[in-house]
Amino acid sequence: MDDPLIFFTGCFCFALAIAGAIMTVIEFKRLEKEDLKKQDKK
Repeated sequence: MDDPLIFFTGCFCFALAIAGAIMTVIEFKRLEKEDLKKQDKK
């Protein structure tokens, strides 16, 4: 790893990937809760 720019770019992309995965999980949990509420109303 002689070039720090490549290293920082890789870390940045890795952090974005983790953040995206966490956001996706949170969004799915929120949607599941809304679906349960809709089923209760029927």
